[in-house]
Amino acid sequence: DPYISRPKNAIPQLNTTIADIKGAQAIFLSHGHFDHAFDLPEILKETETKLYCSKQARKMLIEEFKVSENNIQAVNAGDSLEFEPDFKVKVIKSKHIRFNASLILKKIFKGDIFKVKKLTGLSSRELLKWKKGDVFGYLFQFNDGRKLLHFGSGGYIKEEIAKLPNDIDYFLAPVAGRTNSDECLARLAGLFNPKTIIPHHYDDFFPPISWNAYG
Repeated sequence: DPYISRPKNAIPQLNTTIADIKGAQAIFLSHGHFDHAFDLPEILKETETKLYCSKQARKMLIEEFKVSENNIQAVNAGDSLEFEPDFKVKVIKSKHIRFNASLILKKIFKGDIFKVKKLTGLSSRELLKWKKGDVFGYLFQFNDGRKLLHFGSGGYIKEEIAKLPNDIDYFLAPVAGRTNSDECLARLAGLFNPKTIIPHHYDDFFPPISWNAYG
């Protein structure tokens, strides 16, 4: 979910650039919201990089943002992708985190939503072009035995989590979307007890809509 070109008032700013990722062999997208997919048209342009995503995200990127269909492979929950000799990927059915009402009302009453265009250069209408589509997690199983699980949003389906192996080494865990997102993360991780948790998506990446989840 390579969202890199964040607004100038985002905290923190990143040292990573689009040029650092351009030319990658494969990119895996959990869902199509702008703060996950916004940079993909530029990253994929004039490359042979393959993007793996939902069929809805594929349609959106091709029709709305003119990405070449040669760059995008639609996947479905339950698919297994082989990248021999290094690793394989299992596509996991998931869902987006449900925003809590108090957070939404706070942003509305503070008037933050109406500041988006001024502060970021992107209108609410432009942001709404980025459709969520199906939401996936990805389980990477490397040939040396290591397992890495990535979720792009904090929602989950308990029955799908129960199918995961109980020896996951690294869990890339999203911490955004709720005022109690840390509690949501703890509940999720407690279902399969990964050895190492690496939080992401917790920073103030798109103020004034976002905020620092640990702040």
